[in-house]
Amino acid sequence: EGLVERWPAYTHWSEASLRSSLGETKVHVGGHEMELGCFLDYAAATTDELPLYLFDKDFASKAPRLATEYETPNYFSAERDLFADLPPGLRPAHRWLIIGGTRSGATWHVDPNATSAWNACVCGSKKWILCPPRAPPPGVTASDDGTMVVCPISNYEWFRNYYSAIEERRATTTDYEGVTSAGDLIYVPRGWWHTALNLQPTVAITQNYVPFSSAAHVLRYLDPATAQELVSGVAPARRTQLHAQFLEVL
Repeated sequence: EGLVERWPAYTHWSEASLRSSLGETKVHVGGHEMELGCFLDYAAATTDELPLYLFDKDFASKAPRLATEYETPNYFSAERDLFADLPPGLRPAHRWLIIGGTRSGATWHVDPNATSAWNACVCGSKKWILCPPRAPPPGVTASDDGTMVVCPISNYEWFRNYYSAIEERRATTTDYEGVTSAGDLIYVPRGWWHTALNLQPTVAITQNYVPFSSAAHVLRYLDPATAQELVSGVAPARRTQLHAQFLEVL
């Protein structure tokens, strides 16, 4: 709690400020490119059950100032991140600017490439639920290798139909839930199922990383025999190279 309040982003990333300085910048929204100002207008007006969500991995090149206005906490620094030592162009996509209106958010998933993550709430608030790796949330079914996940289309639908089941299994499963407010940061361990629902218009930043304790898990995940299907965030032609490069890092 309060860690994000130390960053310039905490005072500079309000909707009004982002609209003023970056309103015409093209951002990635639901598989499309649109101007940030247009997206903010949409987010404020929409009544969609599944609103579009801004999730942009290229924000640092589009708006370099943003990359200087937050800092990776020491807990997750490059010295503790094995993926930080991969050659340029081989590290999977690992940081995203996230902006969404009320009801938007990330549906149930496990973070890619056996990575862990942190997510910092700069403005607004997010409702989180986390479920252990071997205990997928109610209403969610995944294939053994994780390539296929079947779940309700929207967070609203999941909360409406399955949220009560989380409480019902509390005695046998260690699920966690809570809210991150502006200034808070949450850690998501490798392999944990999680969902985040924006309770109000929200601006956040997230990064994935590989702590030393995950080295063996990541090495197995990068097996060249299955890398084409499992690995993401890297050009398809380079996915099978990751295993050898990660071995060199180790």
